[in-house]
Amino acid sequence: MGTQEVAQPVQPGYAAPPPVAPGPQIAATAPPQASAAMVPGQTAVPVAQPVQATGEWSSGLFSCFDNCKPSCCMATCCPWVLVAQVNERLKFQGRMHLDMSFNAFIWTIAICLILGGVVSAIGDATKVEQLEEASSTFYLLADVMMLLAAFGLRLIIRNVHGINGSFMDDCLSTVFCQCCTIAQMARQVFGYQKDQKYPCSCNEDAGIPV
Repeated sequence: MGTQEVAQPVQPGYAAPPPVAPGPQIAATAPPQASAAMVPGQTAVPVAQPVQATGEWSSGLFSCFDNCKPSCCMATCCPWVLVAQVNERLKFQGRMHLDMSFNAFIWTIAICLILGGVVSAIGDATKVEQLEEASSTFYLLADVMMLLAAFGLRLIIRNVHGINGSFMDDCLSTVFCQCCTIAQMARQVFGYQKDQKYPCSCNEDAGIPV
């Protein structure tokens, strides 16, 4: 009496295996890797895929108008927020990233800028030169923190994505074209699509189309 094969249920995201002819040798075929972790009853969680090294940035340093919103707007008005968002995306993808807290980085720079503005206003009103010097110190501290974070992040992105460049190129780009550099990193990491609209957000989960 022959045996009857029972069709096995196919899990979502996997292709049905081809029928196997009866015989003493059966070659087992491993299912393809899924692009998301499937958990019954839960939403699929994205899994980081290997980055294909192209040797070049996905867009030029001055291609800001390729994505005015949000990368260009955020890099111009809130560059420290966009830097933190790019770092959080690398962290979410399981890539190399800067060891810094999203909220701590944003609030540290924001507090420096606020204190600099308040002290400068008081110095202008009271004509006290020491206060004006103190306000410059707060602004300088915020700028140095931004430069170091953006420079370190650019080095990491070039390493992760296999982009050609040099230490000196990264240094000059970050110092003299800070906003353009940050916007370029955001376009590289988030992979903005021209046919999609993205909101300007100060949250960690940026880069999601509306």
